[in-house]
Amino acid sequence: MWNLGRKILAERSLLAIVLAGVLIVSVGMRRVDLGQNEVSYAGAEGEKAGWARCADVVITGDSRVVFGVSGNVMREHLGDLRIVNYGFYGCGYDEQYLRAIDEQFAPDSGQKMLVLGITPHSLTEKARRRNSFKVEKQRFESRTTLQANAVRHPRFFLPMKPSNFVRAILGNQKGKANVRNAKVSNQPDKGVNDGWISSVQSINPVADVDNYRFNFFNNVVTENAVEKLLVWVRKWSSSGILVFGFRPPTSEAMVALEEQLSGFDESDFVERFEAAGGSWIEMDQYKYLSFDGSHLHRDGAIAFSHDLGEKIRLEQGPPTDLARKSFLLSQ
Repeated sequence: MWNLGRKILAERSLLAIVLAGVLIVSVGMRRVDLGQNEVSYAGAEGEKAGWARCADVVITGDSRVVFGVSGNVMREHLGDLRIVNYGFYGCGYDEQYLRAIDEQFAPDSGQKMLVLGITPHSLTEKARRRNSFKVEKQRFESRTTLQANAVRHPRFFLPMKPSNFVRAILGNQKGKANVRNAKVSNQPDKGVNDGWISSVQSINPVADVDNYRFNFFNNVVTENAVEKLLVWVRKWSSSGILVFGFRPPTSEAMVALEEQLSGFDESDFVERFEAAGGSWIEMDQYKYLSFDGSHLHRDGAIAFSHDLGEKIRLEQGPPTDLARKSFLLSQ
């Protein structure tokens, strides 16, 4: 009798596991938290950490670049190039990140270009030591198969709100959509996956300003950080790579805060950047819509990406001239 009871219990346990698995898969496939092409911010960064040898044009920087620059929009001005947004939250220009940037160029690239987004915080020691690039790179290199699938299929693995869980079971697909949309892949393709994350969050022009001041508490721009970056600018430009720099637009309140607390001397940096072989692109800091006073709203990012792409095109000429200049610099 005891053995029979154990057998029945085991069979019931197995049946429960099977039914739970079917329910999980069914709900995961029907989840309504995110739209069909949407992934979480963490999923986007986790996927980008695995990119390599995939681009002609690499856009770099911190979260202002992540939210602010669309490579696909820039392609409308720069021709049929593979352009990727290789920005990461809180990212600073340390040696590991600079080496990873260098590894993004495709072996068959005919014209290589770097577009460096420079914020004061990206030139501080804390940003260089601790940022999401380092976290995601380490996680990527040590992740399990399950974790890898969680990055490739973030919609399935993300937590779900109870209300949306019920909607998924009942077949109601009208759940609340996530406000951050990213299209990423392990090897970005032309015009498809560029690493940009667009945000349609509600507008609060000072939401991030007060909190941002803590980024500069015992943490200002250092000469070490500036010089380390300029060493790479010299290396890239001398090898024929076209190097552009720009300051991602924010808001008047944020720029005022950074001028007061960060120790960033933009005019001095620009002079040294251009002396190292880079070309600085002046962009209007206050023209584009920001959702929190620091990061661009999707509409602002699209407008900014058009303007940035056009300014680079006008600075260096049409795509054929870009290739010619890159070839001449490499000689």
